[in-house]
Amino acid sequence: MPLASLLKQYIFESDTTRLLTTAFDQTWAKVVASHSTLADQGNADAARLLLAKWMIARTQGGERDSNRLIEGAMEYIAELKLPLPPSR
Repeated sequence: MPLASLLKQYIFESDTTRLLTTAFDQTWAKVVASHSTLADQGNADAARLLLAKWMIARTQGGERDSNRLIEGAMEYIAELKLPLPPSR
C-alpha cells in the first residue's frame, strides 16, 4: 500500500496516522465502488500513490477533519486524467 510506505518518510502522531489511514481506505473504497477507471488494474497503483501524496500534503497543511479530507480527496480524484503515469 503506497500510504504505509509514504508515511515512513514523515513524522506524524499516531492519531494522525490513523486518521490518514482510515481516510485513505474510505476514499479508495469509494473510488472502487464508483467503478472508476482509476481503480482498474492499469491505473490503480498510480492513482493510489497520487491519492496518498495528496492526503499527506493536506494533513501536513493542518487538515484533521476526516470528512473534509475524504470529500477533498474525492474531488481531487475526479480531476485526475487518464492514463496515469506509472507509480514509483
